Amino acid sequence: EILRCLVGSEMCIRDSFSSISDIATLVGFSSVYTFSKTFKKEIGVAPTEYAKTINLEKVKSSTN
Repeated sequence: EILRCLVGSEMCIRDSFSSISDIATLVGFSSVYTFSKTFKKEIGVAPTEYAKTINLEKVKSSTN
């Protein structure tokens, strides 16, 4: 269940500019803190860092 939520949140971070708080709520977490801790534990990086990495990749690919 948690893994499904994290995969969904990973896709939301990749495909949108929603806030981490909005994404946490969207995938069923009642606390951004709990979402962030769980995301980092399961994915390996904090959601904000993940979003920065994804956004950098998008910028690099659009300039090529």
